[in-house]
Amino acid sequence: MTETTLAFARPDGLVETAHPMQMAFMAPRLQGDFFPDEGRLKLSLWGCGHMANIFVEAWDGPFVHAPNRLVAGARSVHVAQTAPVLLLRGARLKAVRPARRCAWWGTLTTPEKVRREGARRMATTPWGVTIVEIREGGDIVIAAGASRAEAERGLALSAAEIIAECAAHVARCDILPSAGPLMRSMAVQSAHASLSSIRRAEDGRFLGLAAGQAYSAPTRTYYRDGYWALQALLFLEPQVVRGQIDLLATGIQPDGEAPSGVILTGPKQGEEWERFRVNSAEYKMEHLRSTDWW
Repeated sequence: MTETTLAFARPDGLVETAHPMQMAFMAPRLQGDFFPDEGRLKLSLWGCGHMANIFVEAWDGPFVHAPNRLVAGARSVHVAQTAPVLLLRGARLKAVRPARRCAWWGTLTTPEKVRREGARRMATTPWGVTIVEIREGGDIVIAAGASRAEAERGLALSAAEIIAECAAHVARCDILPSAGPLMRSMAVQSAHASLSSIRRAEDGRFLGLAAGQAYSAPTRTYYRDGYWALQALLFLEPQVVRGQIDLLATGIQPDGEAPSGVILTGPKQGEEWERFRVNSAEYKMEHLRSTDWW
């Protein structure tokens, strides 16, 4: 690797960079972005919206990138799969700030003051709660939930369990282990794109395929994007194919009309979206029903 190389694929299928890059992560509930050069973590929850911004000291490279995982020397990010929780290892917490609205179109709120409960900091919004817990050894565990109970389920995982779940997801995405570095890394990231599109409700029910983070507020799933994601999921998660077809069928009207996508918001985000939709002349005209996206 030369100084001008932006990134290179490693033999193990991971990607290494000397410089910091935005890390986008998506798990069944938790999603967000980590900006290592800023030390800023933007956290969101499927069905709820933007939850909080967490700030730590900035990170230096080199960086090794994997699905839902970033490693920079002794520092690392690991995102769990079974609960909306992630682990920051080797980071020093600076601040926790709750989101002021669930999405750009949501009502601007005055957030509650972040509360401290021992080693925990709690950021509460009308649509959910984020809990940041500093554990022995300096690990920072961050969980979010539509309710405190959901966030607590995430905090019930140990650091070792979070790391193991993340590692298992990385291994599952490695679908061409015998390929050369470039093809292997492309296959890893492609499998991750499909698998991470599978989203869940608070109670664990299948709640659609996400077209990407930018398409999660209002929470929705698309006919066209679902079609392309399903090409890989037919082999990787065939049971999800039926669930997606069933969800998309709910958007079809008796005369065969269908929207661009079906809205699947949680209760609080749904209330905010409906308030915005009916009071915006442009959006009311183009989004004909509360469950229709375009």
